[in-house]
Amino acid sequence: MSKFDLSPILKEQDPQLGTRNPYFNHPSPPPSNREGDLVAVWPEAGQGVDRSLVTSPQKSESDGQLQQLRQENEKLCRLLAKLQGDQDERDRRIATLEQQNREYRENDKEHKRLITRIANTFSDTFHDYQASLSRTNKEQVSQKATGVKDVRIGYEEVISAWSDYSSS
Repeated sequence: MSKFDLSPILKEQDPQLGTRNPYFNHPSPPPSNREGDLVAVWPEAGQGVDRSLVTSPQKSESDGQLQQLRQENEKLCRLLAKLQGDQDERDRRIATLEQQNREYRENDKEHKRLITRIANTFSDTFHDYQASLSRTNKEQVSQKATGVKDVRIGYEEVISAWSDYSSS
């Protein structure tokens, strides 16, 4: 007589359960049903299995933590989408301002050219006027001296305004 009787395990039928022996000729241990669950029996012998033994007591805690992490993840995704939208709007505004700045600089250059041309024309006219005065007689010079003085003041004001504008 042997200490262990292995005959029920080696038989295909288990006389105590009246069903097919789950340990007979089974190729591999059973897979886990859900994450964290360890199934202690093979699928064929699933009758009468107490599922409370299979699921871990921390399962409800981990489900709560998982739900909380999902909610935080959704919040972060919404925040990221909002920030991305804000960044796109900021990029559009920067591009618009850069375009306006380029246009302003082009217009500013054109304005400076026009002012320079006006100042040069005025200067040439003033020098021509002075030259014509020197050719005339002293009588005419004395009569027109007040006009020259007025022209000279106007010329100096234009030159001063131009130097202020071009230095800015």
